[in-house]
Amino acid sequence: MIALTVIIVVLIASIGIVEENKYARLGNDYSSLQNTYNTLQSEYNSVTSNYNELQITYNNLQNSYATLQTSYNNLHSSYETLYAPSTLIQNGTIHWRFHEVDGTIAEWTVPIDTYRAYITWPEPTALLHLPNTNTGETYTVTDLREYVQADFFANVISGFTDGKTDKEFVQEVVNFKDQIVTYGSGLGDHYRWPAETITEGRGQCGDTTILMASLFKAGENRAHYDLSIYIWYCDANHMTSPQAVNHAVVEVKYADGTDSIIETTANIFYTYNQINGWRYQV
Repeated sequence: MIALTVIIVVLIASIGIVEENKYARLGNDYSSLQNTYNTLQSEYNSVTSNYNELQITYNNLQNSYATLQTSYNNLHSSYETLYAPSTLIQNGTIHWRFHEVDGTIAEWTVPIDTYRAYITWPEPTALLHLPNTNTGETYTVTDLREYVQADFFANVISGFTDGKTDKEFVQEVVNFKDQIVTYGSGLGDHYRWPAETITEGRGQCGDTTILMASLFKAGENRAHYDLSIYIWYCDANHMTSPQAVNHAVVEVKYADGTDSIIETTANIFYTYNQINGWRYQV
């Protein structure tokens, strides 16, 4: 009995030791898991904090984007105004931007290849002989009518004619020329085709007269106002009694019998009541 008792006691003690060790291991595992949980909780809190900061940054960026978009829209609107009048060549197209008489911003475009085709026509050689009964001299001048190219404006002139009277049309042409072209000479001493004059943005009296005669003719071809267009050769220093030939202007005669003799180098709508010189119909 004693031996059996001893064995039982030993077994109980062994079992107790095993359970105690098992409990100790479970305690260690629990502590390890608790530490892992605390670490993960800390990381979660850190990620949550970072997310909140990123959300704030995102919201700020959204606001900045909206502000920049508004600024861009305002700048784009300003561009629409500030860059008219202007001439721009971009991606094989020429753009002319300008204000119409009512303030509307308009834009004409033409492919660069079309432009080149019009400015590479053979140089005109026709001449006119102008006798001056005041001095007894005869002047030989280039026939500017040979430079008139109404067809170049056929696809854009409608903005000046449609819905407008003949005199409103003439005002639109003068307004356009005054914005796009200033008086000045370029390289060489030859006259320029209309496309060259508006693209270079400058021209002498012969160039601006050719340009305006081309525009007037294009408008007449489209709207059939019954306009007559003339080019005048005259003396800028003696407009009513020429002593030489050194200037050119354009005249538009309206269907009602009135006319506008227009100084093509002015930057306003300037007309002459009367001039004497040599007049040729375009």
